[in-house]
Amino acid sequence: MGVFGNSKAAPELVNSKTSVLWDMDTCPVPEGYDARRVRPSIESALKNLGYLGPVTISAMGNLEKTPAQVLQGLSSTGIAVTNYVSRTVRGSMLYGIRNFKTLNPPPATIMIISDKVADEMTIVLSRNQQSQSGYNLVVASNDNSWKWTPLFTTANWLWKTILADDQQETRRYVLHKCSESGESASFFCESCEFTAPSVTNFTSHLSTKTHKQNELRIIKSMEPDPMEEPPKRKANRRLRVGFRTYHVLLGARRVARRLARRCT
Repeated sequence: MGVFGNSKAAPELVNSKTSVLWDMDTCPVPEGYDARRVRPSIESALKNLGYLGPVTISAMGNLEKTPAQVLQGLSSTGIAVTNYVSRTVRGSMLYGIRNFKTLNPPPATIMIISDKVADEMTIVLSRNQQSQSGYNLVVASNDNSWKWTPLFTTANWLWKTILADDQQETRRYVLHKCSESGESASFFCESCEFTAPSVTNFTSHLSTKTHKQNELRIIKSMEPDPMEEPPKRKANRRLRVGFRTYHVLLGARRVARRLARRCT
């Protein structure tokens, strides 16, 4: 369960790395919000608790309807932007956590921004916490439903609270980044394994027929086969077959014993 309130970073975590995995499907950039402020707002929330190490942010979601100016604003501050089929976002976040742990031994911090922590991620994250120590978990969401899970977190925020950060430092960060060159991250479409160097290429790709076909193929591959028995019915049928087989073998054994007695 999450701790009451937000705890200051432990000494070993102050300068360690932080990986932020952001589910844009459930925690989008609000309409009219300057997307360039997202990164400094997240970093400010972490810094206020004493997390001063390098921060990487990965934004994931079905981005086909996300305005181009939002995508450009995120990329301009170094946020990695990746398009996924909505059903695969949380699984991809868990995979991203595993990769981060593989490349970064503890201590380190993982920040998850999503409303689906309780529904789709708790079991895997709980097992990870039991088997791997040294990785600190913090969460941001639009509600606090995940708090009733067995996850242990040291900090939690409402997404709107993070975005509401209007400190002078955040505004200076935005102006500073906008004056720099070469800071933008590329755009990636996981469905097509396509990397776009610019937001124009990216949005154009998301509207292509090939992209639509690839996403449809992925969605269909995740649907159950209508010709296949439901798991419960299939399990019950296997159980009945097993019982029948057991009784047939038991009966055959009894017959064999009777025949053996007659022959003696």
